[in-house]
Amino acid sequence: DMGRTVRRVLTALSLAAAAFFLLPLWAGIVHFGMLWPSFLLLLAAAWLTWPGSFRRLLRPRWLRRLVSCVIAVCMTAILVTVGRMALAAADRPAQGQECTVVVLGCQVFPDGHPSLMLRGRIQAAYRYLTDHPEAVCIASGGQNGSEPVSEAQCIRDTLVSMGIAPERILLEDRSRSTEENLAFSARLIAERGLPTAVAVASDNFHQLRAAIWAQRSGLTPYSDGCASPWFLTAGYWARETAALLYTAGFAHNLYNFKDGLENAGATLSVALYVYAKEQGEFDVAFAIAAILMVLALVIDLSATLVGKYFQRRRNI
Repeated sequence: DMGRTVRRVLTALSLAAAAFFLLPLWAGIVHFGMLWPSFLLLLAAAWLTWPGSFRRLLRPRWLRRLVSCVIAVCMTAILVTVGRMALAAADRPAQGQECTVVVLGCQVFPDGHPSLMLRGRIQAAYRYLTDHPEAVCIASGGQNGSEPVSEAQCIRDTLVSMGIAPERILLEDRSRSTEENLAFSARLIAERGLPTAVAVASDNFHQLRAAIWAQRSGLTPYSDGCASPWFLTAGYWARETAALLYTAGFAHNLYNFKDGLENAGATLSVALYVYAKEQGEFDVAFAIAAILMVLALVIDLSATLVGKYFQRRRNI
């Protein structure tokens, strides 16, 4: 019947999506952003294939409603975070805006060549520097044990080989994280009197987290984002989403309360709190929170109605 056909199509789509998230395995790449979406998609495929077994596990009605509400809230948080990541990636400098380019480091191969993702970031910086001949670039990134040179040196050498004048490229080769990338670059910008508006040359998925750290360092961030390799994109967006939500959710443990709230702009609850606190508009923040709560309930109700519809179809 129609319900069974829909379930089979959704099962096939879930399995295909899980396989897509796991594609980097063939290149020897494994990270959390590949695993948690794949697990959830495989779980969804199992649920669609053996709905009776899951129905028995969730026999009490209150448990089914609780699980539905948790799923709805989690999906809302994920979608809001992905939306904010996309907005940050699209926030390009305005025409005529003077910016300092900050290239965020990434893996350097043992032979000294930039990895695929680092090449994309260097290419983004090259385009900006070519279009803005007066702009200065900061190559940012330290060196780990497997890299023959620092990431900053690799960025600089590659840009010079592409025709960018070496005097336009400053080195920041001590950083080991995105936080340090932006903090150390901000100090260099202040020392040289460079524009505090920065065009961050990094992957699109990385732009929101980079913007958060840039703002904390007193910079005005804009995106000079680049697309990640197609087979890595989904996993890295998923990993970054989880990292942003985790960091925001545990910000009060990582920093003092006030600084944690300011840093954790990736979560909706924190963003609403900061907005209400700074603007004095608690009613607006409450209204937004209420709307999202209603949205979660609507999703829950819709799922219940769809389930009842398919149940009636089976009974006909």
